[in-house]
Amino acid sequence: MIKKILVANRGEIAMRIFRTCRVMNIATVAVYTHVDRGALHVRYAEEAYCISESPEDTSYLKPELILSIAKKTGAAIHPGYGFLSENAETALRLSQSEAGTSFGNDAVYIEKYIENPHHIEVQIMGDKYGNVVHLYERECSIQRRNQKVIEESPSPFVKEETRKKMLKVAVEACKKIGYYSAGTLEFMMDKDQNFYFLEMNTRLQVEHPVTEECTGVDLVRDMITVAAGNPLPYKQDDIQFSGAAIECRIYAEDPENNFMPSPGVITVREAPEGRNLRLDSAAYAGFEVSLHYDPMIAKLCCWGRTRASAISNMARALREYKILGIKTTIPFHQRVLKNAAFLKGEYDTTFIDTRFDKEDLKRRQNTDPTVAVIAAAVRHYEREKEAASRATTLPVVGESLWKYYGCKTKK
Repeated sequence: MIKKILVANRGEIAMRIFRTCRVMNIATVAVYTHVDRGALHVRYAEEAYCISESPEDTSYLKPELILSIAKKTGAAIHPGYGFLSENAETALRLSQSEAGTSFGNDAVYIEKYIENPHHIEVQIMGDKYGNVVHLYERECSIQRRNQKVIEESPSPFVKEETRKKMLKVAVEACKKIGYYSAGTLEFMMDKDQNFYFLEMNTRLQVEHPVTEECTGVDLVRDMITVAAGNPLPYKQDDIQFSGAAIECRIYAEDPENNFMPSPGVITVREAPEGRNLRLDSAAYAGFEVSLHYDPMIAKLCCWGRTRASAISNMARALREYKILGIKTTIPFHQRVLKNAAFLKGEYDTTFIDTRFDKEDLKRRQNTDPTVAVIAAAVRHYEREKEAASRATTLPVVGESLWKYYGCKTKK
């Protein structure tokens, strides 16, 4: 917890930060030059230190001196804006100082910035005998708060040449470290199809059903098989990729309110059914969604011979999926599937912020879902009543039943 903050700045921005610190009961430290010795931010702070006695020196760009004051006072540093906040060398030194204080090692590394990246991951499976295979890639770029909400395979963005290169890199990396079991290598990819290693998850991924639906491989079964000391039951050439699959993570969140958690009791749950559909969930009517755990309550996955058919199957499944009592991301997923950029496969990790109409979602969510359920119930009752009426009114003996019921329907 931060108990004291040093503001490496002056004037109104220093006062803005100090006022907030006072409300939060955080002690404050000011730094100043000779020119600012009587400034308001100096008098307002609980501690103040001069970083230059020279009347001609008005610079606040003194990282070494400011760092020494921060260490002396035990304060965290807030740079404000301008001055140190825009100085690359200072940012590096501050990062090193924080690393040294937190971890006893001030070594830092710089990551390449990728503008509008795609988040692509490769599913692999290996055994204890040096056999490693890939099960192709997944596109995971639709995210909120840097967490995935929709995944699909194959990626509509990755070109075949790039795909082959990336899959080869993933397999070779796992072979070199002697990895076995299921695992996922995640990459960031720029607009020119250059990809960069992000991390490896040495476990089963949330979105593994997407891969299972397209390859027919049971990843959980094979993890257990490998853990028991058995070799993989297949080689790379045995893995046949077919069609396309999409997974929607159903969260107990309010997409109208920046995906804030929506805890509570599920009062109604009607699950979708049909071919090429898979629903992994432990939720049920009466289930209480808690604030203390991850808000994901289901994974809905649909397969199709083409990406278009997979999207169509998912749209139908989402229409049939009814959850009441809490807010869910189902309406969000429905809008994404109608988004032009998504349909063209022209999206990246900035999709929600740059390509998705959040106001459109709010407009379409103004209707209470309870009304829709009541309307559906009334419609069902009317159909049942009509069917019962037909069953009690018999046709004349010898009359064609097909013609009889056909005429009744026309009336």
